[in-house]
Amino acid sequence: MHTEGMPLHGIRILEAGHQWAAPIAIQFLAGMGAEVIKVESTVHPDMVRSGSYPDGVPGEGYWNRGGRFNDVNRNKRGITLDLTKPEGCALFRQLAAVSDVVAENFTPRVMANFGLDYEALRKVRGDLIMLSVTGFGHSGPWRDYAGRGSGLEATSSLTYMTGYPGEGPMKSGVPYTDIPAAYHAAFAVLAALNHRDVTGEGQWIDLAMYEIGASAMTEALLDAQWNGRVAKPRGDRHRAFAPQGCYPCAGFDEWLALSVTSEREWRALAALMGRPELAEDSRFATRAARAEHHDELDGVIAAWTKAQEPQTLMERLQGAGLSAGRVLTSKDALLDPHYRQRGTFPMVRHRPETHVGDRAQTGMPVRMSATPCHLESPAPMLGQDNAAVLGGLIGLTAPELSVLTDTGIIGDRPVATVRGAASEGKRPDRESARTYDEDYQALLGTAPPPGGKRQPGGHPGTGKGGAS
Repeated sequence: MHTEGMPLHGIRILEAGHQWAAPIAIQFLAGMGAEVIKVESTVHPDMVRSGSYPDGVPGEGYWNRGGRFNDVNRNKRGITLDLTKPEGCALFRQLAAVSDVVAENFTPRVMANFGLDYEALRKVRGDLIMLSVTGFGHSGPWRDYAGRGSGLEATSSLTYMTGYPGEGPMKSGVPYTDIPAAYHAAFAVLAALNHRDVTGEGQWIDLAMYEIGASAMTEALLDAQWNGRVAKPRGDRHRAFAPQGCYPCAGFDEWLALSVTSEREWRALAALMGRPELAEDSRFATRAARAEHHDELDGVIAAWTKAQEPQTLMERLQGAGLSAGRVLTSKDALLDPHYRQRGTFPMVRHRPETHVGDRAQTGMPVRMSATPCHLESPAPMLGQDNAAVLGGLIGLTAPELSVLTDTGIIGDRPVATVRGAASEGKRPDRESARTYDEDYQALLGTAPPPGGKRQPGGHPGTGKGGAS
């Protein structure tokens, strides 16, 4: 992995992360050139190694084929250490001593129980930076509570405000707090590295994901504090703009999102609809009137959009200076010409042993004019860099590595089925899909693995199994 000329070339990060928040944060830094060593164990591999398999088939070595793991762990090296054993913890400390940053996202008690918390690790490297991502932080009455997306969204108040009036709270479609927490974590690590450059001092970063969620609720929190009003679900509506919503378009389940933010925009919309008289209609002549008659106005707009192709309509509305966007499905996003032109989903060539082949995956969401960034190297197979890292960085000999393998401290196969693997592999792909494309590989421009070989149950060349 060549990182010369990249922003974080020369920075080494030891990541004991799992699932989403910490791995996504550190992958972002890996895309900027940091050398990242991901630490798992054969007893407890990262649980997202299971599920979302290519063509819906777990196959042999399924733990190296999971789509979720492969998407958020690119540009990393991978080793295994059993941290429940003293030998594993001793090796972790040796790696921390030659690393700039240690990142982890266990509950607060885990790293302390291993003797690998910040106070312990700073003894092996005084200027170490440590990132700890937890659900609720390392202090406070909730510190030891389990933190997952659905619960963290709830405690940040996002769930209460999401949905439609009268239907009760609703979570978002993604593990919301994990993603902004990841980018806040990456920002904090960069700030800590800059602080160390200036002062020579390391530090500990205590990041609570539920606080990240709450920090995004600024308007609602201010309204409650200053005006005593508790925010409630508004569906697609906006407090200040009208009309606003998602409107049906021509085609199967096609939609367009539209928000009118001024009187000029409202008149422009009425003109585009071929209904300029609507701008003078007393029901719609002002923002307050449009808000009062929003249901009626939605019906008028929907009757017009139903006959329009969404992409063309978006371009017409944008051309008139209105905020409008076609509602893209996951497949639409992968095929969108704008995303493709910007290289948003680069093709990643996975290792032949995994039988994954070439896959379009999410790239770096930033462009830097002077320093390249990329996420083109595939995620590591379980324990693939044990010898290179433990031998190359801390000097273990081949006989010593053999002893570690024989005693289960390191390895390259999980000792038990990764949690969720069996159930994920048995679930038919089509049941949860909006649409199903038999020719999805041709649509996306992906290729089967070298030689056209698939895992048992795959379909070389036909691409059967693609859903969106």
